[in-house]
Amino acid sequence: MDLYFLYFVLFSFVLIALVLFMVFFTDELKRIQGHFKWKQYIVYLSGSLFILASILLSYLIYLHRPIWLAIFIFAVFNAMAVYFLYRASTIVREREWKE
Repeated sequence: MDLYFLYFVLFSFVLIALVLFMVFFTDELKRIQGHFKWKQYIVYLSGSLFILASILLSYLIYLHRPIWLAIFIFAVFNAMAVYFLYRASTIVREREWKE
């Protein structure tokens, strides 16, 4: 199996998951449009930046270092991004539960 193909498949899965999450998150934003806070924007932006950084860093590492290190960096950064995006979508629900 070609390593370029493996990297392309991995990249494609992440992009598909990101698009599906964006659709879900946009639908949630429409429902809570008046309650969206700055903290959510910051957390959401952090998650998006981690996804972009994971793609860039893992590709640069892939070019100059072993493939396992690139895949590891890719997985770690995307795991942190998923956490940030999940937190952004649950901030309003936590506020509603406290009231």
